[in-house]
Amino acid sequence: GAFNSTNKLHIKLNEENSKYVIKGNCLIEKEKKRLIGGWEDSVIPDDVEIIDIYAFRDSKIEEITIPGSVKEICAFAFQDCKNLKSVKLNEGIKGIHEGAFVGTKIEQVTIPSSVEKIEGGAFVKVDVALADGNANFRLDGNCLIEVETNQLVIADRNGLIPMGTKIISKN
Repeated sequence: GAFNSTNKLHIKLNEENSKYVIKGNCLIEKEKKRLIGGWEDSVIPDDVEIIDIYAFRDSKIEEITIPGSVKEICAFAFQDCKNLKSVKLNEGIKGIHEGAFVGTKIEQVTIPSSVEKIEGGAFVKVDVALADGNANFRLDGNCLIEVETNQLVIADRNGLIPMGTKIISKN
């Protein structure tokens, strides 16, 4: 989140810099394949594995595709992207962390079958669908429930808690 005060990329790397690269209008730490800065016209490269905390915070992006190479979307990665209406999550993603998409205009999202963990508050006021073969989550009404723990991850817009719920995620 160090470079999120602007919605345009204004970073230039020294030619001798071997640690970072700018690719797809994203600032990426090469060794860890970690995207640490993204802006309104960024396209996440296919070799990125982690979208870091606050990577796109306050960006003016309107839509984004998360490639299957991404394994983790860190906490608050897209926080307050007020114009973000559409996110496409591809198979390969394992974890979506707390507040990852809080403060966006996303209304609907499909959770790939590869997702194993979604932390509370990752999505707020979002209709959720599950990709075919997703064994880690189930939908009960409009609520997303983690199968193994019976944990309520995303609540129905009406606030109806399904029977059998044992844990309610924070946020």
